[in-house]
Amino acid sequence: MELGEQTEARTNEMIINTISKCLENEITKLNCVVMFASIDAGVSNDDVEAIRIFARLFRRSHPRATPVAHPTKTTTTTAGTPPPPTTAAPLPPIEEVERDQGPLRLALCITRADSHDDRWQEEIRTQLMKHPSLASIIEEAKIEIIFMGCVEPQRYFNMQHLMNAYKRVYRMRKQMLQFIFDSEKQQKLLELDLMNSKNEQVERAIDLLAENFRYFQKVTDWEVQAVQSRIDVHKSTALSLSRQGQAYTQVSSIALKFHALITEARDFYSCAHVPQKLRDELVWPLKIGVQEHS
Repeated sequence: MELGEQTEARTNEMIINTISKCLENEITKLNCVVMFASIDAGVSNDDVEAIRIFARLFRRSHPRATPVAHPTKTTTTTAGTPPPPTTAAPLPPIEEVERDQGPLRLALCITRADSHDDRWQEEIRTQLMKHPSLASIIEEAKIEIIFMGCVEPQRYFNMQHLMNAYKRVYRMRKQMLQFIFDSEKQQKLLELDLMNSKNEQVERAIDLLAENFRYFQKVTDWEVQAVQSRIDVHKSTALSLSRQGQAYTQVSSIALKFHALITEARDFYSCAHVPQKLRDELVWPLKIGVQEHS
């Protein structure tokens, strides 16, 4: 993602749309995020703001855990009614938490570094770490600073200079690849903070479809304008939901709602008074095999 060029590319909507495309193609996890920036003209306020936004958006969302009742020995009250068990399920081992819930690794890659030596890289790294606006962001988000460049043969006048340039670029690319390969902890895309609003949107869509299936079971006159309008909204919502695949069911709350939606769809599909063609049209985008269970 290139910083300092297109403000639009840094908006939440752009990132969410990109993640949605990933989910449609069954890419559901990230290992790391690399931000690219050229500092030939210095670090602008836009660059600082973009880095701050990325550091904030690409972090794990921590939904509140729902306590699970754990079987426990109960005592009987004076009224003869045993109190409900209140002991919550034990926490997972710390090594499991550390493996699955580590922060997403972030890197800031400074481009066009091919014409500079290692000393320049260290100077730039030091300047960024001490930058009045960037330092706190880099430290808090644990952003690693790496470099990248390319070799343009026409810039060099002898073989030795050209080979030195290739070696310098090789070291930078090796550093980049090492950063990627070392990023072993994975982050589910749907657990990023910026996806909370999208998850809620999917939940509302599922709720709407479930409500419609219950409503359609009671309809007797399908020519009423209000009913036709509801059918149109239902079809477009179901189609939109189907295009996003079932990746969102990785979120437990959405998985529960989707399971309930299947039940509502099957109940609706079993209603013989609803025209068969209409039953098929209202159900098929969900691709949940309702017809097989009718």
